Amino acid sequence: LATYALLAGALLRVVLIAILDPHFVDFYCFVDATQALMHGLDPHKLENLHFTRWQEAPLVYPGLTLFFIPFALVGPEIGKYIFYVLNVAMGVAYYAVVVRASGLCTRFSLRTPDVQTFMVTFGAFLFVNSVFFTLCIRVGQVSLLVSLFLFLTIVSRRRGVGIVLFGLAAVVKYSQVPVLGLLYLLNRFRFVFCLLSFSVFAAVSAFPILFGHNLADLYRSYYECLMRWVAPGAANSFAMSGHTMI
Repeated sequence: LATYALLAGALLRVVLIAILDPHFVDFYCFVDATQALMHGLDPHKLENLHFTRWQEAPLVYPGLTLFFIPFALVGPEIGKYIFYVLNVAMGVAYYAVVVRASGLCTRFSLRTPDVQTFMVTFGAFLFVNSVFFTLCIRVGQVSLLVSLFLFLTIVSRRRGVGIVLFGLAAVVKYSQVPVLGLLYLLNRFRFVFCLLSFSVFAAVSAFPILFGHNLADLYRSYYECLMRWVAPGAANSFAMSGHTMI
């Protein structure tokens, strides 16, 4: 009975956030930047954006917009709910992969739940109620996606899959690129793996050229946007949001 109650509580939490408190502020930024980029406009200029709720053009890495082209095509008002469901699914998948890889659970059955099933369900309930999970689904962040890609990279037995997943993870959060070098120095990944993963990252980052963008100008504009957001007193400065980054 306790196992089913925890599952119901986790599901209720997800439904309540969807009904009462979603604002999708990051999702709107991603879709806005994607639509601008698809029209050949600079996504880091506020005058080219329509849905962004900030007074400054949002900091959206150009390569990341590849993932949001489907949502840009259907529009943000429909796309935000599709992304919400996908974000929840990615969170559940991430939790399931972590539990399975940990080896702590050898049996999981909702028909005849035992102690292991209860503990996994209890962990899922805590995860769904964590700040990390709720913030991601509420504002439409991509942290669940990058977490899933990174962990699948670690546990994947197929090097080719790992190469692609890490490259995509680096596109979603390019702060992972230095991690790639660190893992090489620690002898976790071979040089060829690191080189090919970086090639995937570079190839996806270059896709805006298909919409007529000059990559040098586009990424220069991104860098200028980045400097504005991390300037002293700005929203992404460590003094303002360092606790969230940590």
